[in-house]
Amino acid sequence: MSDLIGFEGDPLELIERDDAPVDEALWAPLLCDMLRVIEADKLRRGSPKADAFSDASSTVLAIAEYFGGRQVYLPKGERLKIALRDAEIWSKFTGKNARKLAETYGVSEIHMYAILKRQRALHTRKLQGRLFPD
Repeated sequence: MSDLIGFEGDPLELIERDDAPVDEALWAPLLCDMLRVIEADKLRRGSPKADAFSDASSTVLAIAEYFGGRQVYLPKGERLKIALRDAEIWSKFTGKNARKLAETYGVSEIHMYAILKRQRALHTRKLQGRLFPD
C-alpha cells in the first residue's frame, strides 16, 4: 500500500479492528484519502511534513477508534460550518456570556439562545441517552 504518504508499514498498523475483517479494498482508499486531506490541511497551516503526517495518522486513528465499523454521514458546505460554529459557541459558553457570544459571532441574542438550547439538548442526550424514541 504505497499510496499512504510517508507511511512505510502495513495500513492495518494504523487502525486495528477487533471485529471481523472487512475487505481492504473497501476501506483502504478512504483511509488514504483521509490521511491525504488531513496531512494537506496541516501542511497548509504550516506544520512540518513529518509532523503533518504524524498528526494526520493520529487523527485518522482516533476517528476510526470511535466510528470504526459504523456508517457515518458528514454534512458539507454551509451546514457543516454552522454545526461547527454552534459547537464552538457551546464550548465557550459559561452560562453568563450569551450576549458577548452573540456579538462575537454576529447573531442576535434570540438566535444565540436557540443555538444554546439545541447544543444543550445534544450534549444532554449524549450524556444521558434516551428512554423513549422521539
